[in-house]
Amino acid sequence: MNVLIAGAGRTGATLARTLAAQQHEVRLLEHRHDVLAHLHRELPSEIIYEGNPTDPRTLELAGIESADVLVANTASDAETLSICFLARARYGVPRTIATIRNPRNAWLFGDTFHVDVAVNQADILAGLIEQELSVGDMMTLLKLRRGRYSLVSEQLPPRSRAIGRAIQELAIRGRR
Repeated sequence: MNVLIAGAGRTGATLARTLAAQQHEVRLLEHRHDVLAHLHRELPSEIIYEGNPTDPRTLELAGIESADVLVANTASDAETLSICFLARARYGVPRTIATIRNPRNAWLFGDTFHVDVAVNQADILAGLIEQELSVGDMMTLLKLRRGRYSLVSEQLPPRSRAIGRAIQELAIRGRR
């Protein structure tokens, strides 16, 4: 997969390193000189592009036209939205992912600005807390269909009547 990451702070740099280790083609775009100095010590120079990620010429130099996914991870929600909009509307990038800096702006991160996936840390943390509080002894193993369904593991007490019995034999009540 060909991934262009716009914004190379700690999150962007770590994401680039992880994706490159998984054999994805990664390019990282950053304009802050202090950040660029650190990047060249952490990542191969050939994947780092210097320039303003809201400038179409810079995006083109970084290879946006061949990107399968654009990750907009800038310090500004306005820049992030602009980059996602440009990526889809002008360059036809099939998938866009954006990080939300200010949770109050979350309502903007959708179809209007061509954001396919919005990463809102406040929502993620709230969901994790809710999940931990609501499942008791259950552990979520896998989420399906964007979190609508979950595969869970339940810890049974040592003398439970369910031990050794098939699920279909149990009188389980719940939503259908």
